[in-house]
Amino acid sequence: MGQHLTFGYGVHFCLGAALARLEGRIALDEVLKRFPEWDVDHHNARLASTSTVRGWETLPVFTRGAA
Repeated sequence: MGQHLTFGYGVHFCLGAALARLEGRIALDEVLKRFPEWDVDHHNARLASTSTVRGWETLPVFTRGAA
């Protein structure tokens, strides 16, 4: 498996990578705390159809109330 290039590589590595990871982890933790019960809306989920993006174009979810 090749080197992951999200934040660059070598001398071109992103100086803000650690901060971006921390912010992402905090944001996800807060969302999951607020909506602990959720499910993916598989019927409306779509994979990205480009050769440069691997992942979801849309990934809607259903929540079952807030905490």
